[in-house]
Amino acid sequence: MCIIYLITMERMNLFDAYSHIKLLRGIINPNEGFWEQMADYELQKTGQSSVKLEKVRNFDVTAY
Repeated sequence: MCIIYLITMERMNLFDAYSHIKLLRGIINPNEGFWEQMADYELQKTGQSSVKLEKVRNFDVTAY
C-alpha cells in the first residue's frame, strides 16, 4: 500500500516508489499478482509504465 500511496500522492512512478520502499524496508517482496495490479494502476494513473513484467517459469536449482 505504501507504493500505491507514493504513486498517487507523491506522483512517483512505480519503479521509483518500489526502490524507495525497498531501501527503507528491504524485506518487501510483492507477489506477481500484486506487481500486475500495481503496474496496471500506474498505467491508468499516468498513461505510462516504468516497469516491465516478465513471467518466468519456476524451476529447481540443485547443488552438485
